[in-house]
Amino acid sequence: MWSDAEDDLFDDFADSGPTAAGGDSVRDSGGTSLSQRNFSGKAMRAGELPTDTQRRDRVVVNYNTDHGEAVDPSNEFEKMLLREGIEVRCDENYKKYMYIGSTTSDALVTKLESNMRVQRYKDDLLDAFEKALEEFDNLSTYLEPTHSSCGIQESIFRVLIICRSSQAKAFDLLMGHLQQLQKEKQNSLNLSQLCIAQIRFINRIYHSRALFCSIFERDIEKWAPEIRNALISSIPEVLTDVSVQLEAVRELHSLLLRDVKTDPIGCKLAIISALSLLNCDAETSTKVNHILTLYRLLDVLL
Repeated sequence: MWSDAEDDLFDDFADSGPTAAGGDSVRDSGGTSLSQRNFSGKAMRAGELPTDTQRRDRVVVNYNTDHGEAVDPSNEFEKMLLREGIEVRCDENYKKYMYIGSTTSDALVTKLESNMRVQRYKDDLLDAFEKALEEFDNLSTYLEPTHSSCGIQESIFRVLIICRSSQAKAFDLLMGHLQQLQKEKQNSLNLSQLCIAQIRFINRIYHSRALFCSIFERDIEKWAPEIRNALISSIPEVLTDVSVQLEAVRELHSLLLRDVKTDPIGCKLAIISALSLLNCDAETSTKVNHILTLYRLLDVLL
């Protein structure tokens, strides 16, 4: 037997109601066709979804979850950044970080690059940056990612390395502080790794020769093995100019032949890995391939 609901449904279909000649639906006094009514009695057009099934609310995603409090600039560099809309803030644990507002790090690079076309601004900014780095706490603040209403962005240090006008100077400052961290040794590993992270996967290198000097003027063979090997592995990314790569190959080949005291095997493997990615002359290439063959054979024997 049919249920009461099913009987009512068939009754609705059976009761076609009054129709005009030709089978057209009769319109009510308001001019609306009876076939254009929904079950709630409200007018609707053919193909239109009932209003009860339409989504009325839109979900708005807000990435600005930053709740830090702005603090006064502690040096001239931070004052200059504040004029560009970049604040120093503190989180709930009173840890300082940089907040760049509603922009992105890419947009910040473009803005600072435009400003540094004025030589005086460039000199003042980089001099103030160098002086600010004399405070050890500022180093970690500028190395760590910035915050914005768009989410986490690149660090201030990396932004300056990406900028064409400040790349050479910022990179040299980074290498200088990395060298200093190796002398301190204690509690510097994480900060040293942050330094290495600043120079990885940079989209464009403008001053390969200056960066080459910044690297090989340091006593990298005496650095902590993890940091030294990571720096050596990054050299093919940092030195993109072919002529500079040839010089880097000679420097690395010389380092390969030295008596490195700490983790000599790891150091040699990092050098060989870097050499295999650099351009070099035929003679050096033959030597590198010979060394690679020897190490592969040694690896098999071990």
